[in-house]
Amino acid sequence: MLKYLCTLLILKTLSPANTLFLRLYLLLTLLLLSTPTFFSSWLFIEFIILIFLGLSYSTFQNSLSNLITFFLIQTLASLSIFISFTLNLSILLSISVLLKLSMFPVHIWFMSVAYRFPTLILFLISTIHKLPVFYIISTFVYFDNFTLHLLFFSIVISLLVSGLTICTISDSRLLLVTSSIGNNTWFLLSRIVSLSFFLIFLAIYTIFLYSTFSTFSYQSNPIPNKSYLFSLNIVLLSALPPSPLFFLKLYLLYLIITMFETPVTNSFFIPILLSASTILVSYLRHIFKLLTNSYNRIPQILLLKL
Repeated sequence: MLKYLCTLLILKTLSPANTLFLRLYLLLTLLLLSTPTFFSSWLFIEFIILIFLGLSYSTFQNSLSNLITFFLIQTLASLSIFISFTLNLSILLSISVLLKLSMFPVHIWFMSVAYRFPTLILFLISTIHKLPVFYIISTFVYFDNFTLHLLFFSIVISLLVSGLTICTISDSRLLLVTSSIGNNTWFLLSRIVSLSFFLIFLAIYTIFLYSTFSTFSYQSNPIPNKSYLFSLNIVLLSALPPSPLFFLKLYLLYLIITMFETPVTNSFFIPILLSASTILVSYLRHIFKLLTNSYNRIPQILLLKL
C-alpha cells in the first residue's frame, strides 16, 4: 500500500531526497495508527512534523518564510495539545485543535501561508497531514459538553467564512486553500462520530482532491487545456449530487443529530446547512466563470492555428 501511495503522488518528478522524505512521512503516518498511548502518539506527530519539514524544505524553491511560519504554528499547536491533555484543560485543548486544523478563529494564517506551497505539499497538508491530529483526538481525547458546543460554533463560523470568502475569489488555487478550511469542519464532525467514518471520508476526499491537483502545474492555477476536468473535480469536491461526498455529508448530519439530541446542539444544524449551501453556490459560481473563460478562449486558439 505504501508503494502504491508513493507511485500515486508522482514520484517521477521528485528527487531521491524528496522520495525518501515522502516515504518516511507516509510510513510514520501509517505507524501512528498502531500507537497505544497518548504520549507515544504525540511523539509520532512531532517526528512526522520534522519529516514533513524536511520534505517541504527540499521541495520548496522560494518563500521559505511561509514554510517556517507553518512549522512554528504546527509546533505551537502540538505543544499546546500536549500541555492541555496533561493538565486536563479542555478549553485550551479545543483551541489548540482549532489552531492545528486552521479553523475559526485561528484560520487566517493558513490562507496566506498555504497558497504559496508547491502542489504536492498543498495536497499533503489538505489530506494526509490531517490524519495524525484526528487520530490522537479521536482515540485519547474526550470533549465535554461545553467544549463540544465551542467546536460546533467554530464549525458553523468556519463554514460561513469559507463560503463567503470563496464568493470573492477568482483564483482556483486560493479556492482550494479556502475550501480546505471549510472541509476541516466536516472532518471534525466525522471524527465526532467515529474514527472509521473519518477515515472513509478522508479517503474519498483525498481521491477527489488528488484528481483536482493533477490538473495543476508546480505552483500555479489549472493548466488551461484541463479547465473542464478541473471543473468536474470541483463538482465532486463540492458534494453536489450525485457525488459520494453529498451522501456522506447527509448521513454524517443524520448521525450527529441522533447522537446529540439536545436543543443547544441541534440549533447548530440549520446554520451548518445554510453555510454549506453558501459554499456550494460559491463553487458553482467559480465553475461557471472558469468554463466561460475557457469557452471564450476557444476562438482565439482556432485563430492562432489558422
